[in-house]
Amino acid sequence: MSDFMTLSSKEMEKLSIIKKCLNDRDISMLKKLAVSKGGLILNHCRRKGWLLLTCGADALDEKIESEERASLQKHKEYNQVYLDAIRTSSRFPSTMQKEQRGYYQQVLCRIIVNILIENPSFQYFQGFHDVCLTVLLAVSETHALAVCDHLAKTAFRSFLEKPLGNAIEKLELILKIVREIDVEVYEFFETHSSKAEFAVSWILTWYAHVIRDHEQLFRLYDYFLASDEHMPIYMAAAIVLWRRSEILNPQSDYGRVHQQLSTFPKHFPIEAVINDAQDLYESYPPIIFASAVNRMLFNINHYTSVFKPFMRLMFGASVVLLVTFIK
Repeated sequence: MSDFMTLSSKEMEKLSIIKKCLNDRDISMLKKLAVSKGGLILNHCRRKGWLLLTCGADALDEKIESEERASLQKHKEYNQVYLDAIRTSSRFPSTMQKEQRGYYQQVLCRIIVNILIENPSFQYFQGFHDVCLTVLLAVSETHALAVCDHLAKTAFRSFLEKPLGNAIEKLELILKIVREIDVEVYEFFETHSSKAEFAVSWILTWYAHVIRDHEQLFRLYDYFLASDEHMPIYMAAAIVLWRRSEILNPQSDYGRVHQQLSTFPKHFPIEAVINDAQDLYESYPPIIFASAVNRMLFNINHYTSVFKPFMRLMFGASVVLLVTFIK
């Protein structure tokens, strides 16, 4: 992992700005820093940074730890969570001692089952443990439960309530975004009746299942935690477009392309693809792909918020209340 000895002068300068934001609890500026090149740089900054980005400033004053409850092992999902936690051995840094790795696996299991106990409507899905382990490795046990719990209730809520169904809906959006930029790539998948199934693990784990480089993965989480909830989808579209030559290789059939896309190359240009994803998001925001009804509601909400003061002056409070009710 990066340390102070390997940081450039620009990174050191950015690090001092990040630390000031953390001390001031300036979430707005912290988001900009997390999105910009290099993200939050060090896990030392991510410990507080990810907590601020997910749970807000007040969370820094709270201490939430995963409880070793007697009821944990009685939970219906415990055995599967435990097995998945044990299987994470290859995801730990090679320098980590076996005893410490075993302890982290126990903590990982506690975090997930505690979340499931507190949220009875959630169904554990294989892959959520990859997300929680990424958080645990970055922010340590102190803040891991709070960050994971927030993610479970926000970004991953739809997957925990209806794992496969909601994932398929998001996969369809990937190819819709690709179609806006590269019709030829889109038609390749359309010809093979593909729904971008290769990206299931990307979306369900925020790429933790396919990116093995910890620094790249933490950098990507910096970006996602500071961005719109749709950003993992835009990242997937950017990756597909970046791998255009592999997809359209005349010697490749769909099976081979699917296999290639299911794995990530070691030298992955994370910053360049993040920039591409951001450009896609700004050029083709999610509302473009929403249903006509959702677009109408969005427009009503947008224009009401902008013009509400003028409407109140011109037409009175009753009209404002009526429009608000329609929303």
